[in-house]
Amino acid sequence: MHVVDRERASLLKDFLRFNVFPPSSAEAEIVGLVIRNGLKGLSPDQMDLWHERVLPVVSRPLVEQIPDWVLVQKMTQTFQRNAADAIGSRPRRRQGRGQS
Repeated sequence: MHVVDRERASLLKDFLRFNVFPPSSAEAEIVGLVIRNGLKGLSPDQMDLWHERVLPVVSRPLVEQIPDWVLVQKMTQTFQRNAADAIGSRPRRRQGRGQS
């Protein structure tokens, strides 16, 4: 059984969630293996791929690698959720004239 670094696994899951690596790519497969089994679970060939093509990407901050449109989309979703929480989940009905 290999030891999995939870902090590393959490970070790597974010890289997969934001599609920094194409979902069916060799890089995404290596990232998935590291999430599940840790680095010691990689074969020598997989370790080479980790060092050559995955590590240079994951060593840079994630925010620099996410396309701007994804950031805007996430910020909009967060704003909408927070706004709904602030005013209540149901919109208020406006009272017409003569109604009190």
